[in-house]
Amino acid sequence: MNNNEVAVNTSIEDIYGDNPLITQLPPILDTKSVIKHLRGKLKFLPKQRFYAQQERIHLIAQLPHDFFQPLTKHLSLEQKISIMIRQGYVSRNITNGDRNRHLHAAFQQLEPSNESSYRYAPPESTATSMSIIGCSGSGKTTTMNKILRYYPQVIEHRELGLKQIVYLKIDCPHD
Repeated sequence: MNNNEVAVNTSIEDIYGDNPLITQLPPILDTKSVIKHLRGKLKFLPKQRFYAQQERIHLIAQLPHDFFQPLTKHLSLEQKISIMIRQGYVSRNITNGDRNRHLHAAFQQLEPSNESSYRYAPPESTATSMSIIGCSGSGKTTTMNKILRYYPQVIEHRELGLKQIVYLKIDCPHD
């Protein structure tokens, strides 16, 4: 084990507490798992070596769609997305009552008897954001799609009677 590796037995609860919006997410991936998840698989059959030249050219044209070699920047982006998704739920723990207390206090402030005061302490924001900027065709959308494919877009919490939207992906084309 080198200096960059630390062997620690932790669970998601040790890091984020007992927040069902976080604990129901897929596990945090280690580097090898991220590479395995992101890497594209080439679809090659040995018999394809004997295809006619024109058919092999079509197979070669498919390579950019099938092959993806994760680079350090892709691993870093996956880690940032993983952190952003989980951190976004830290202040939204529906089991400890903080969110309900905040909503109740806000509602109390809006009742007619308290019309003169609409101030209440906003919850501490745990929201983060980032921009991904790069040349057209450099793999920004492909990488994001591969990373987000690991996460379910919606998680249903039947015991809590709610549906959790894990992420919303909005593409912003130049036009």
